[in-house]
Order: sequence, then structure tokens, then C-alpha cells
Amino acid sequence: MKIRTAIKKILEVTEDNTSADVLLCKSILLKIINNFGDQNVEEVSMSRIAHFVSKELGLGDSYIHKILAKEKRYHWERAYHNRYIEQRPIRLPWEISKPTYFLAELFENKDFVPRRVLELGSGIGRDAIFMAKKGSEVYAVDISYIATKIAIDSAKKAKVKCKFFNRDIFKLNFKSGYFDLIFDRGCFHHIPFFLHDEYIKLVNRFLSSKGRFYLLCHRQQNLYENGLYPFLGRLTWLLNYLLKNQFEIYFTKNDIKLTFRDKFKIIKMDSFQEKTGDNLYSCFMQKRS
Repeated sequence: MKIRTAIKKILEVTEDNTSADVLLCKSILLKIINNFGDQNVEEVSMSRIAHFVSKELGLGDSYIHKILAKEKRYHWERAYHNRYIEQRPIRLPWEISKPTYFLAELFENKDFVPRRVLELGSGIGRDAIFMAKKGSEVYAVDISYIATKIAIDSAKKAKVKCKFFNRDIFKLNFKSGYFDLIFDRGCFHHIPFFLHDEYIKLVNRFLSSKGRFYLLCHRQQNLYENGLYPFLGRLTWLLNYLLKNQFEIYFTKNDIKLTFRDKFKIIKMDSFQEKTGDNLYSCFMQKRS
């Protein structure tokens, strides 16, 4: 479906809504029609649209990145502080006692022992420590200082060597091709769509020529839970940003294929539901040569 056709459907649905946010959204959508209207919804570059919208809102990309990094750091620091410092009875569903099941399954193959691994969004270090015990040299990064401190202490108790970094992933500076495996359990779906290209470039740059990328991310369980999705596809991410200031993303299988297809070949993709109730995709990919 052409972007022009899809957006016109949305404008028809919201015709009687005159709230300020919706009016601003309509104005931007009309400008998107003028600039991208003849492109297909599934083929459009989300980053190009994001840069266009940033310009229309009078916000530079670097400004948005800085604000987002600050907000994300505060959000995750507060979550870990409430759970581990104040010890409130709250659940952090991604912090479970055992290593991620599909990751453990990968390492059961004796031929699969990546020499160097980078984990993005390592939390309190459960998976990083597991991979180090399996013989990999592990580097792990998380934006939360508290989570990183807990991870360092846990690695010492487990008597394994892991290199933990408390940092924004976009501030990492490793040599090109340094890692054989990059693992991301839940970081990518918290990254705004307009930084997806930057994220993919980062993963692609750090991976070796035959490197593997293992991603776990939110799964859109039912397309029609979000009534806009059948019309707009990935452009729904833009609407959620404009109307709700929402960056967390739930992906369809096709979203993942479209987002990563230029740089990565998908070897295996599974959908599953964790005991916590989270619906996820497990995606094992290989860097394209």
C-alpha cells in the first residue's frame, strides 16, 4: 500500500478529533504525504521519515538523542533502584534467575563457543556471566549504573571475568569486527525507530565478517490490538511517538525482516511467551558479507 493511501485512511478516521496533539500529527502526516506519498509503506526508510519529522518539529537529531539518553538513563536507574536498593516488591520481568533459554540452547552446541561476545543491555549480568562460564570473553554494557554495579559484584562472586560498561550503547568504541557474537535481550525494542539505522550500523561494525547477532525483542501478538497497524505498518511507530511520546516497540515478523534485511541474514526466528507473560521473538542472524 502506498503511504499516501494509508495516511488518508488514518486522516479519515481522525477527521472529527480536534485535540492539539492530533492536529499537529495531522499536519505532519500531510507533509509526509507530500514528501513520501508514492513510496510503499513496507519499503519506506523509517530513519529518513524520522529526520524529516525532526526537521519539521525544529529539533536536531543530536538534541533528540541527548534528551532520550537522559530520559532512558533516569527510567532504568529508577527501576533498578526501586528493586535492588529500596528492595520494593516489584517485578523486573527481564531479570530472572536463569540464563535466557534460547541463549543457553545455543551454547549447548559444543561447536558454538564465540571467542568474543558483546551484550547490549546486560542488566545485572546474568547472561554475561553465563557466557563467560562457557569460555567466551564477554563485554557487556548497560545504561544503568546500579545494574552494572550489581553485575560486577555478581561476576566476582561467580569467579568469572566479564568486562562491564555503564554506558549508552551509542557511545561504545570498539574496533571494527571485534566480536564473534552480539547478544541483545530487550535493548533494541526500547530504542526509538529513528535510531534503528544507527543501531544496525553499530552491530554490523562491531561484528566480525562471519559474526552472529542474537536478538530477543517484543512481539506484536495481535496486529489488530493496534487498529492502525494494518494501514500504516511501521509508520505506526511514528504515530505512537507523535501522539503518546511512546518509543517502546512491538514488532511483527515482517518488521524484523524489513529492518535488518540489508545487513543481516535471518538464520532462525521463533516466537514464544515467557513465564512472565511477555511475548517475544528470538532471532538468530548472521552478518551479510
